[in-house]
Parts: sequence; C-alpha cells; structure tokens
Amino acid sequence: MAKGKSRKAAKREDGSREEEGEMKERSKERIGNEGKEYDDGGSKPQPPVARKQQRSTRNVRGRGREGGGRGRMPVHYVVLPALLFGGVAIVVYFGEMWWAGPGVNKPLPLPRAVSETWRNDSVYLTRLWGTYRSNVYFGIRPRVPRSLLAGIMWYSNDGSGRMEIRHSCQHGDDLRQYGWIRHDGTSYGQQRIVDHEMMLETEFLTMANTSLGETWSARIRGKPLSQRPILTSLIVYLFNEGKGEMAYRTSGGQRSLEEVYGHTPEFRQFRLYLPRKTVADDAHHSYLAARVASPTHLDSFFKSVMVVEEGPRTWPPLPSLPGEITPDDGGPLKPNLVAYQVCCRL
Repeated sequence: MAKGKSRKAAKREDGSREEEGEMKERSKERIGNEGKEYDDGGSKPQPPVARKQQRSTRNVRGRGREGGGRGRMPVHYVVLPALLFGGVAIVVYFGEMWWAGPGVNKPLPLPRAVSETWRNDSVYLTRLWGTYRSNVYFGIRPRVPRSLLAGIMWYSNDGSGRMEIRHSCQHGDDLRQYGWIRHDGTSYGQQRIVDHEMMLETEFLTMANTSLGETWSARIRGKPLSQRPILTSLIVYLFNEGKGEMAYRTSGGQRSLEEVYGHTPEFRQFRLYLPRKTVADDAHHSYLAARVASPTHLDSFFKSVMVVEEGPRTWPPLPSLPGEITPDDGGPLKPNLVAYQVCCRL
C-alpha cells in the first residue's frame, strides 16, 4: 500500500512540475512578444494591474459614448429640482399675498397729511409753513408739493479764493455743532450752528390767519468765535418749483434786493421782504435772478455763476452774485430763483 501511494504521489508531482514548466514557457513567450512590440515602436509594456485599470477606463468611456455624451448628467436630475423649487416659490408668494393682502390694500384710517381743502382747515393752516427741509441746515417750505422753497447759504471770505459754501447737511463740512435747541413742531424754532470761526443762530416764527394771510419770518444772527473780525457772506434765496410767476424789486444802485413777489396757484399772491436796517452799513450787496430746472445742488450753481468784484476799503476781492442771467435763447427772463447776498464783517 505504501508503494502504491508513493507512485501516485510521484505521478502528481510530475504532472504539477510539467504544468509549472508550461506556464513559465508561456510567460516567457508573452514577455518576448511584448519586448518585440516595444522595439518595433509600440507602447511600453504595462503590468497586469495597470492593464486591468486601462480596460475598465475604456469600458466606462465606451458606455459614456453609448449613453449620448461624455460625463453628461441625466436631464431629470436638473428638471425635477427646478420644477420643485418653482412650485414652492409660487405657493409661498400667493400665500404671502393672501395673508398680507387685507392689511396692505386697506388704507390707513387716518386723515391725509396734505388735505385737498387745506385752505379751509384752520388746524392745517397752523402747520402749513415750517422747517420741512431736513436736508439743508436751514430751509423753509409749506406742506404743499411743488411750491415755494426758501433757504440760506454762507461761506467765509478769507482771501484765498476758495468758497466752501454751507447749504446742505454734509459730513465733510465738519461743523462743530448744528441742530435745533428749541422747536415746538408748529410755529417756533431756534437753531444754533457752530462753524470753524463763527456761530450762526437762526430763528423761525409762523403766524396763521393774520391780516396778511399765512405769514412766517426768519432771523439770522452771526458772531465770531475769535477776537479777530471775520469776513462772511450770507445768501438768502427763494425758489418756485411749481407753476406761477416771480418778480423782484431792487434799490441802492440796483445791487440790493428789497423784496420778491409773485403769484402761484396754491398761494395766489406771495411776498418776501428783506429788510436792510439790521445789516452793517459797510456791507457789500448783490443779487441773482435766474431760471433753473431743479433746486438740487443750488450751491454748485451759485459757484458757477459768481463774479469777482472789488470790496470796500481794504477788503479782498469778493465773489458776488451777477444779477440777472438771461436765457440762452435771448428771450425774456422769467425767473423761478431769486437770491440776495450780503457780505459783512462780524
């Protein structure tokens, strides 16, 4: 029995050795063939693992071509989320309109800010004129759209030729202080403006149902903050941004403005008085009458039209208003802007 088993085991060993020899010969033949292909200009042989990866890549690329394009995402992956998002947005929009609709579409049950019959409303007339121009340092207007506007500007004449006009509230003006120190919201207000070298105080007062109609008055006072005198220019203007006509009257060699008058559909007749008795005797006066399209950037407009005139005594040359500015077409002047400038020492 032992001899029979040993013979069978020997035959198995001989068979396995023959199979190993055949496998070695086949591998040598493969290596030889790959070497010949490389010598003849073929590709460099790759290990079996790399060849498997290359086959799998080719299979993937082949499937991409058969699928209609390389790396293209299926259409339903894009269309379905877009439709879902659009549906949710539509539902949210109409739900918001339904929820907020009654509150938005229903008018507020309060009286209108500007009454259509304001001339017959005594309470409304007490608040008709006021300091309703919050974008300028000092401005007055009525609670009527597209009507008369009044305001002031000022700048220092230091002889350098620069005109840093103060008009609209600008952070770059670097004022030390400005704002109302007293105001009742209806008929009276007092403001203090502290510039670099001087301080201005403005006061505003309205009087309704008087013999002259709805009237208001303003007073502007200035004083220096140092011991040396300061040469300062103050400009007071009246602008009509609506319909109507405006005229003016001058005196003192046609350089000083005394009053501005005219009429508008809202106020019929109006008149603005500019008293001279509170101005210094050696003050320099000038005025402007022009027609402009908008009250926006009036300070830039004044800068562009000013002319230089000789001041009294030892004063430096003064930038002054030029008087009437005729239209470009040569027609008659119908001004909607009239301004008065006074330059004096404080």
